[in-house]
Amino acid sequence: EGRAQGVDWMYRYPVPYRASGSASPLFYSYDVGLMHVLCIPGTYAPTGLDSPQYQFVLEDLQRLNRSDTPWLVVQFHTPWYNSNEVHYQEALTMQTDLEDLFYEYGVDLIFNGHLHSYERSYNVYQNEPDACGPMHIVIGDAGNYEGPALPWRDQPSWSAFRESAFGAGVLTVHNATHADWEWQRVACVEEYGTSVFGLKQYTWNGAGAANGPNCSTSGDNSAQRYVTVDAVTIVRDVIACGSRAKGSGTGLPKTGTAAAPLAEAPLPATPVNGAVTPGRRLGESGRDADSRKASAAAHVSTAFGRVASSLNTASTATAAPTGSITSSFVRPPGVRPLQREEMRKHLVEWRKQGARRLDGMHNGFSHDKRRLAEADADEIEQVHLGFKASGDVIVTFLTQASGTPSRVKWGIEGQKLSNVATGEVSTYTTLICPTNDDLHVPPMGEQPLDMARLASIVNTSSVLPSSSMSYKKIDQVSDAWGALEKGCVAYKNPFGYYQSPYVHTVVLPGLQPRTRYTYQPEGSTREFTFVTPAAGGQSDPAKPFKLGVWADVGITNVSLASMKQVKSFDPELVILVGDYSYADGWSPKWDIFGDMSEPLMSSVGTLGVVGNHEAAEGRYNNIDFKERYPVPYRSSGSE
Repeated sequence: EGRAQGVDWMYRYPVPYRASGSASPLFYSYDVGLMHVLCIPGTYAPTGLDSPQYQFVLEDLQRLNRSDTPWLVVQFHTPWYNSNEVHYQEALTMQTDLEDLFYEYGVDLIFNGHLHSYERSYNVYQNEPDACGPMHIVIGDAGNYEGPALPWRDQPSWSAFRESAFGAGVLTVHNATHADWEWQRVACVEEYGTSVFGLKQYTWNGAGAANGPNCSTSGDNSAQRYVTVDAVTIVRDVIACGSRAKGSGTGLPKTGTAAAPLAEAPLPATPVNGAVTPGRRLGESGRDADSRKASAAAHVSTAFGRVASSLNTASTATAAPTGSITSSFVRPPGVRPLQREEMRKHLVEWRKQGARRLDGMHNGFSHDKRRLAEADADEIEQVHLGFKASGDVIVTFLTQASGTPSRVKWGIEGQKLSNVATGEVSTYTTLICPTNDDLHVPPMGEQPLDMARLASIVNTSSVLPSSSMSYKKIDQVSDAWGALEKGCVAYKNPFGYYQSPYVHTVVLPGLQPRTRYTYQPEGSTREFTFVTPAAGGQSDPAKPFKLGVWADVGITNVSLASMKQVKSFDPELVILVGDYSYADGWSPKWDIFGDMSEPLMSSVGTLGVVGNHEAAEGRYNNIDFKERYPVPYRSSGSE
């Protein structure tokens, strides 16, 4: 029972919270180039003076060293300054708690998502233009299925630019006082009707459509066309605004150390009496490859159930009904455990199916076919980069079968991959909770939830006797949604749980800043490259630092266009200001998002925060138990 914030996110996308002195991956900070980036959950955790979030923010600001990192950038999901009717004043309590503190310490920029439109403020404080206040940029317009946010309210004096279209942005930091910000539109949408639920429906009008270039909506002040950008030069005036010079603390550690905690996600906890912390601990010695392979032989792979379901082959689940549902107590056939090589064969076809499904979701907005062809034969998937500490990059990749080593070969580009790093593997379980009504008929660019598949999960009458407490009978596929309990499959339903793929997390230690590296997860047929970002305090006038920014992404055609746009900025670092996959409790969508975003996120590191679609979606099994009562799961060979 209860909900837990971002469990899918915490397992899949590690963040450097330990290195910044945080006890939770929900709030942390990171020094890069001339920027100190503070990342917090905002409205999705308490913000009062006695809250852990407020205390971390205060302590982090007190540590700030403005000589090394003069630019102070904050990201959290729900905006304070938003002149749209949607989500208007939703973060008022948080604003009351934290705005004075941010003003006192001279925050330069605040990035938000949540609102599915773009808006940039002037420098503002307490709802009035103020040259010493932060500039607020709302950029929750990367393309998720909910469509654009409308209508606009009357434009207030602090609002500089706003538009109900989709895009992404890039911040270019030149030196300690000057930076350029620009937002580029990547897609226009147009309302074409309403769904049976009364929700507005939108279609994507790209540059090739007859009315694609016309992207203006009522309330915009931009007289937009498809290729226009919002551009502004930002000047830090430390003479007029002394708060922008405040910060003479020690700053964050420059590099990671062997003694530093390695665990970066998820669910931190302190070992008790030698017990192993529940949650991934990257510093632990894991089982060797032989024992992993041996355990795979005894593992009934939940992943195979997912593969079989995708291929409509026999598995432990009854075939999905198409209309009416009959009840007959028949024990499902057993599935023998799959060896790693067998799983690899199934993956080839499953991933092809997945690629076709994803292309269908994008209405013909096709993926890079060469990349898909390479990935089809690869047991490694959803590769992406994060950070442990300055100089330490985290490689995360997923596999469907156990037994794959958590190892990565790496080296400077052009040289032999002579370095080998070993990490840890984990898997997690969530109760299936499709929490968003829009999953029925997504307003924009995504296939509806597979109600037949949901019905096959909810309806247990074909596999259990009526005397069982887990018995539930529904007569029509359309009844499946109404049969959910508080938005979730019943906890006692044995088929109501999503089991994640195996999540491998490996730290590449001691990397040099602004250096191009090549890496290859063991078992992968592909090599990946990335450039490490500038170290904290590092600056080169001939090479300005670029930060890519996007939020509220999803898995639509517009999402894919925005991903390509962010990649085209060639940023050294990307921040994703909440709302990644829009899985909304239907966790397999996280896997589609991971595949879609791999070209960007495997080539540049991301710092992200949770949004409402992470914080409120799904339920997590026994989170209080796992946080409070450590058990020796690693020593018994569990993942």
